[in-house]
Order: sequence, then structure tokens, then C-alpha cells
Amino acid sequence: MVSTLLLGVLLNAFIFQAALSSPVPEVNAVSSAQRHTARQDEVLGFVPPPTYQPGWCGVHVTQYRPSEAAGHYRLDIIIKDNAGEEIGALNYADSSSDVSVGVTSSLPWVLILTAGASDYDAVLFAYAGQSWGSNDQQHHCNFGEYDRGARQGDCGFSC
Repeated sequence: MVSTLLLGVLLNAFIFQAALSSPVPEVNAVSSAQRHTARQDEVLGFVPPPTYQPGWCGVHVTQYRPSEAAGHYRLDIIIKDNAGEEIGALNYADSSSDVSVGVTSSLPWVLILTAGASDYDAVLFAYAGQSWGSNDQQHHCNFGEYDRGARQGDCGFSC
């Protein structure tokens, strides 16, 4: 009985050692990696490096006056990271005082813009708990007057 038990232990040790020395098929490793999600990485403590330069980001906006047919403002939006690289953009986005525009980019959150009800109202911004208007000097906003149906401006925000 002891010899049978000893033979079983030795056989299991041999099988275990053989399993350790066999290469893992690459197909399994690839398919396993493909099954990973951002949430799993977050739970496991892996945070991929950002695809943007964090710090002080900028947003450039061109706001077009509404046409009589459309009745709402149209916005062109460019988002730049701390290094000045373009990381997101949206063209011809329709906005009014009751319709916001969300701009996705390399940033982890969506930048939200809302045009005012009139030409002289500020464009409103919101990002990751921050909110400001195009007349806000804390966010270094600088918007010009309308020229040929459009005005342009820039603001900064923490990213």
C-alpha cells in the first residue's frame, strides 16, 4: 500500500514537472489578453499610460451664428493636451442653450460645451468636475468678437 502511494506521488510529481516545462501555447496567451477589459485592468491595479500629456489642456472653439433655418449655434472644437498636441476634435456640432455637445478625445472624460441663448452669452464648458464660461479668466479664456458670422476663442483646463 505504501509503495502504491509512493508511486502515485512520484507520478503526480513527474506530470507536474512536465507541465511546468512545457511551453504555453501562444494562442492561449493572445486570447487571454484579448479578453482583458479596462475594468479588469483597473481592478488588477494596472493603469495604462495616458495617450496624452496631462497637465493644462486647451480647447479652441469656433462658434458660428445660427442660420435662420437651423436656429441654433454650430461649433467647431479642437482639444489639445499639455504638449500642444491635438487629442480630440469635433466639427459642425449643433448646440444651443438647451443642447450640450460632448467631445470625446484621448482624455479620460468627455468635454461638454453648451452655447448660450444669444450671441453675447458665454459658451459654457464642463470637464471632470470643472465648469467655466468663455468669459472666465481663471481658465485663461480669450474669445473674440463675431467676424463674418463666427467668433473664435481659447480656454484652458486641468487635465
